[in-house]
Amino acid sequence: MFAEIKEVVQWSSVPLLWLSGKANRKRLSGARIEIIAMIMCSRPTPSLLMVQSVYDDCWMPAQEGVNYRESFLAAVARGLSEECDVSIFDREGQLKSNYYLRDIEYVDTLWLPYERWGERAVVGGSEDNFFSQIQMRKKAYWAAFIIVDQMKAVQGRPNLREVNRVEWKTFDNAATLIRGNRSDKAELLFRCLQKGMQHLVGSRRADEWLPELAD
Repeated sequence: MFAEIKEVVQWSSVPLLWLSGKANRKRLSGARIEIIAMIMCSRPTPSLLMVQSVYDDCWMPAQEGVNYRESFLAAVARGLSEECDVSIFDREGQLKSNYYLRDIEYVDTLWLPYERWGERAVVGGSEDNFFSQIQMRKKAYWAAFIIVDQMKAVQGRPNLREVNRVEWKTFDNAATLIRGNRSDKAELLFRCLQKGMQHLVGSRRADEWLPELAD
């Protein structure tokens, strides 16, 4: 009886989840929420902190799944700490003074290859709620655009379980490395690069750089 009541309560909460925000609406449609950490520096040249995946050797900005009731920024901090040994929060749980959060925004949703459907939970930390019953079929990506003053202040160290290397790359180099990803993922990451460049140098200078991505 208790299990039946619990199931009714869970299903009755669906309208509230649908109205509670875009991330939960994406989860209800089978998307796992991922946050891309765009850690950037403008000097001496526009650069991006990137990681090399142990699974396929592809380069990309660090990214992390967002757990149930976890903020996007908290997920960024957790992912950078666990994968790259980079701490962006102080002891009070606030963003350190040398990190400047410019924006967190939705980028796109990508379908996963069929063989990857259901390979993990649609959201972490949801073992005993409605989301645990939803099969993951796609990923919805947000990006956090964070600027630091100096690259030397952020020197990561890979955990070697998920990432092999953590390095600063110029935006031009990053654009080249990103092409090694699956085509739809590469296109999504290019869009993050474009937006990141706008945050670093302004829209006019960023527009001068954008055509290079299409080469």
